[in-house]
This record gives sequence, C-alpha cells and structure tokens, in this order.
Amino acid sequence: MACSRDEAALVTPRDGTWTASSESTSNTCSAQTTVEATLSMFFIDYDSGDSFQIERGNTPDIVCEIDGYDFVCPDYELTTFDIAGFAATLVWDLRIEGTFDSETRASGEERVEVSCVGEDCNLLDDVPCAQVRSFEITFAG
Repeated sequence: MACSRDEAALVTPRDGTWTASSESTSNTCSAQTTVEATLSMFFIDYDSGDSFQIERGNTPDIVCEIDGYDFVCPDYELTTFDIAGFAATLVWDLRIEGTFDSETRASGEERVEVSCVGEDCNLLDDVPCAQVRSFEITFAG
C-alpha cells in the first residue's frame, strides 16, 4: 500500500465531505493512551497533481501524496501531553495509507503511534505503543 513507485495519480479524489467507518485491527496501548478513530467525517481538498489535503476543522491539514491508486499521508503529530510532575511528554503521531477504488471511495489503514520524550519516560510501562485501524471512506457530497 505504501507509495514507493512515484507514479502519476491515476485517480482524482472528489473535493468535499467524506465519511469513514473503521475498526481496530490491533492495539498495544493502554486505555490512558488510546485515542478514538481519527477519521469519521472530514473534507478532502484536491486541487490537482499528486497530492490532496484532509481538512479536519480547527487542526492543521494533513497533506497526502497519491501514487497511482495508492496514497500515503506521512507522519502527522495529532497531539502531545505533558505529564504533570515528570519530565515526560507523550506524543501521538498518525500515519494513513490507503488505496482509491474510485474518485469517491477508498480503503486503507491508519496507524497511531504513541511515544514519549523526556528523562522520565523510562517510568512509563505502556509506551511506546501503537493502534492500527482499517478504514473505508466514501464521498458524501
């Protein structure tokens, strides 16, 4: 699924609102570090060429590259959390990979990796960890 051929985009996703359904395929994170599915309803902005943006409201756009029918949205920092009283910051990074079946439908996998930065990270038992969800997205209009 990963883009490695550097092929021209063979599908042009529709601009507009998309909806997603997803299910967890693996999760090594604890309840404290698990995040809900990141894609549910969002806007795709496709201008032309080999990239598009996923717009999710008040957060920065996620830029994705198209390679043939495949697409990849490289690591994107979802959020961070400073642990009070400790020199430790949790970081949630998102990576999305998928394949367009048509200009209105795609499927793939989103992976959220949780890591820790700081001197006290060795005190945490449940990081690093990862959550993987398979998804299907459909153009809604």
